[in-house]
Amino acid sequence: MGKIKTKNKKVQRISQIPVINPNTAGIDVSDSEMMVAYPINSKQIEVRAFGCFTRDLHLIANCLKENGVTSVAMESTGVYWVSLFLLLQEYGFEVYLVNTRHVKKDTGRKEDETDAEWI
Repeated sequence: MGKIKTKNKKVQRISQIPVINPNTAGIDVSDSEMMVAYPINSKQIEVRAFGCFTRDLHLIANCLKENGVTSVAMESTGVYWVSLFLLLQEYGFEVYLVNTRHVKKDTGRKEDETDAEWI
């Protein structure tokens, strides 16, 4: 399994932004791991690293389903996003692909974990 971190402080800071869909996860895509941030309740967010193999992508989808996630936003890094994007659609998620340049232009977000939270 991947590493798991539960965040409290950052959720409060980020939650000051108007929430349109509270059941949304953010995924920072890379060639070696998928960093996934998803709500575990109304006040906490969990950030978890997953691998990039097909079984890992299914683990991501099942984890998100178990936590009540209905929508996913993910960044478009190279071609690494394609398999996960298609698989999440097959699982019934509403999937959005965001432009990496738009996400990265905000200062202070230089780690995969914080990128996943921001997305």
